[in-house]
Amino acid sequence: MEGTFDGNYLWYLLRVFCYLGAIVVFIVLIRKFVLQRLYPGNFMNREQGEEVFLKQRLSLGNKGQLVVVECRNRVLLLGVTENNVNLLGDFPVQDKTGGISRAGVEDHV
Repeated sequence: MEGTFDGNYLWYLLRVFCYLGAIVVFIVLIRKFVLQRLYPGNFMNREQGEEVFLKQRLSLGNKGQLVVVECRNRVLLLGVTENNVNLLGDFPVQDKTGGISRAGVEDHV
């Protein structure tokens, strides 16, 4: 009969499962890299134990952004363009009640 297998069904099924497995791994890797690019979240410098948190990003057109980053108990307002990153503001981290932390007050006195 035409269209039938040569009797080697096991080899055919193994190939199909390998192809399906490769496709699933490819999709998972692409998803991981795309999500990291779109939503970077936080990064950890393991050598120094330093944490940097991306708090908010605002697009200002095709090539400009305002970015709010928290690092070392400071909140940084950055202006980001295609070729530059400029520090626009440097503020102390607010405590959970919404007030400025005591360390931040001492920095500005």
